[in-house]
Amino acid sequence: MRVIITGDSHTGTLKNGKNLILQKKIWPPEIELKIKALGNGKHLNTPFFINCGDYAQITEKLYQDRIKRLPIASEPDAIYGLCAPFHSNRIWRSLDWTKFVPVALAKTEIPVSDAMLKQIILSDQQYVLELIDIFIQAQKKIFIIETPRPFTHNKAFEDIRPEVILAVDKAYRDLIRTELVERSVDIVSIPAHCIAEDGSMSSDYKNKRKNDMNHGNELFGEIMLQEIFAFLKKD
Repeated sequence: MRVIITGDSHTGTLKNGKNLILQKKIWPPEIELKIKALGNGKHLNTPFFINCGDYAQITEKLYQDRIKRLPIASEPDAIYGLCAPFHSNRIWRSLDWTKFVPVALAKTEIPVSDAMLKQIILSDQQYVLELIDIFIQAQKKIFIIETPRPFTHNKAFEDIRPEVILAVDKAYRDLIRTELVERSVDIVSIPAHCIAEDGSMSSDYKNKRKNDMNHGNELFGEIMLQEIFAFLKKD
């Protein structure tokens, strides 16, 4: 079984997890898995490709230097895993949430309606969802890998009410999950034991790099790869 994982910078955590599994010599021999990132997620909410019907021709230079097109022409039988649809921190880290908040949490701030929040989220993910639709059109197998919830050591928690960050993140994930279910696209979710009671990521899985406030550590990468293995074996 050949699997290609691509997407945003959270693929790096999976690569570190892969190295950990290989060191432990517990890699399942029936799974051949390659991790090939597009790059930083900051361009995923822009038109980073041309829709060619049954494939996406990558046009964003940062990504194009790594992958020319998706699905990859030389990998006709591969199963794809995508890190990208749950990249919620582009939205919740904005300081706009000090002035505007979801309507249910509004105190003195300006309330944001559920409909407006939905539009913000779909606008952020419109190109990633279109990319997934291309995979579906091409009849290529694709599944989505959930990326970390907000870590509370993120500096955004110092400026924005924590409950606002977590509410925006939850709304984001719930809506994207609905979009994927409607497309019959499978999701490899974060296990419950990795999530704190308030809905944030457990600090056990924060990255050891001092200034990294968004990515999981190698242990989280290993956990998610084991979840991927279980999904692939079941599929």
